Amino acid sequence: MDPQDVKSNLVLILDFGSQYTHLITRRIRALNVFSLCINGTSSLKSIADLKPSVIILSGGPHSVHALDAPCFPSGFMEYVETNKIHVLGICYGLQLIVQKTGGEVRVGEQAGVWEDGNRGASRDLLLHWRIVKRGYTACKYHPEVTHSPEGMETLRYFLFDICGVTAGWKMEDVLEEELKIIKDTVGPDDHVICALSGGVDSTVAATLVHKAIGDRLHCAFVDNGLLRFKERERVMETFEKDLHLPVTCIDATEQFLSKLIGVTEPEKKRKIIGNEFICIFDAYAHDLEKKLGKKPALFGSRNLIP
Repeated sequence: MDPQDVKSNLVLILDFGSQYTHLITRRIRALNVFSLCINGTSSLKSIADLKPSVIILSGGPHSVHALDAPCFPSGFMEYVETNKIHVLGICYGLQLIVQKTGGEVRVGEQAGVWEDGNRGASRDLLLHWRIVKRGYTACKYHPEVTHSPEGMETLRYFLFDICGVTAGWKMEDVLEEELKIIKDTVGPDDHVICALSGGVDSTVAATLVHKAIGDRLHCAFVDNGLLRFKERERVMETFEKDLHLPVTCIDATEQFLSKLIGVTEPEKKRKIIGNEFICIFDAYAHDLEKKLGKKPALFGSRNLIP
């Protein structure tokens, strides 16, 4: 599918704190539709800039009657109605839709109302509360959880039959787009430093950048003396033998531990550790600059589009 078509079919999830929110993103992508998740209280500009064709309001632990109840930004209703954007509210999202369209949200008379599970979740239930003319759909249960009967069928029916979304997105599309972004961001002769922690985010970032620019990537992994037993050896073996990344291991045990002697307050420890990492990567960048004759750029997981 053309990247432009993918973006025109974007399903945007506004996260209001449900433990299931990221499952919604995964389930929609499993239907070969591109989806992104952002904070439910994001600005209207942040939402509009993404140009979604469908917006899903997630569940959450709150009641719309609570003083600190989160809500979509001012002007949201006018924006979705003017642009004819379909909106699905799940659980807390249903409460928001009802309240903001002039309905009344009350405590149920029957205790223990289920949010997911054997609730007979089907496309009939999906339509149990809908303002047809204004493009809102809502359900109390969670179709995204695996033990909600016909949950995927519910999402499929909403996206394809109600919203008219076109399937065709693949994970490979994201990979190709990210590689293009990296190549466009990094000049043809530029060198890049990637700070590796051993975690998923930095490792994925490094792998993508390495695929895009090859040996012009310079990865650094710092042993700060606070790693788990044999973690340094395991991480370096993964980087070098499995991922084939060019990684320099910097042993900074003494540098870190000497600064932490006698420090017991957790926040102070975090600041010390953070500052030391900055100093180490700054020194690493200067050493590379002397060797390469040019200043390398710092690249990490935050540079990548989710």
